[in-house]
Amino acid sequence: TYQNLIIGFGKAGKTLAADLANHGQSVVLVEQNDQMYGGTCINIGCIPSKKLLAEGAKHHDFQAAMQAKNTLIPKLRAANFAKLDVAGADHPRVHYSTEMLSLAERPKRLVIIGGGYISLEFAFMYQQFGSKVTILDNSPVFLPREDRDIAEEMLRVLNSKGIKVLQGVKIEAFRDNTADTSVITSQGEFTADAVLVGVGRVPNTQGLGLANAGIETDPSGFILVDDHLRVQGKNHIWAMGDVAGSPMFTYCLLYT
Repeated sequence: TYQNLIIGFGKAGKTLAADLANHGQSVVLVEQNDQMYGGTCINIGCIPSKKLLAEGAKHHDFQAAMQAKNTLIPKLRAANFAKLDVAGADHPRVHYSTEMLSLAERPKRLVIIGGGYISLEFAFMYQQFGSKVTILDNSPVFLPREDRDIAEEMLRVLNSKGIKVLQGVKIEAFRDNTADTSVITSQGEFTADAVLVGVGRVPNTQGLGLANAGIETDPSGFILVDDHLRVQGKNHIWAMGDVAGSPMFTYCLLYT
């Protein structure tokens, strides 16, 4: 019997587990994927993407950069594992950000669906490696949440690097060709060797059986919590991190 059960070995979960253990409480930490020890940031988010950006800036070739990233991440994952006793569009050329961090070959032509931060980071990354990048954004306005002078400067930088950005584009279908993929849109057809779908992240709460514990989620799958991150109607259950609808930044989770 344990005093605390924490589901998810992300930044929030591992930080809370370590703190509880340091205060003498027994903790069991459950993670479904042994490739995700430490959470999104070190495995499929901030660190691998920044590593690839840094390697690209050094003018390394694509395979060398991927190897450097693949050497770093397991070390970080192992370091996180060592801290705690842990119990433990399916189209071939259409990828999400996780797969884009581990491609074996550099795509000559990359089409990115979505114009948010993740999309822009990958656009710069792959452009540095020599890919021809096109961003297809559904929004009629580029970076609508940013001040116009910032958004306009970012668009200027993208264009100066040869990255094409199209606004108000509706994605209608993907067509698998023999050697590439066609993205069929309201503004025409775009052919790519790889497609990144970068339209945001959703909480990983499906399959947890939350309803069996009387835990409710909103329509997007985020667990409903109060101002103290206590699950609504459950005095002994808390949710923290991405699943609770908190800002999806690692540093925010240290203070939740």
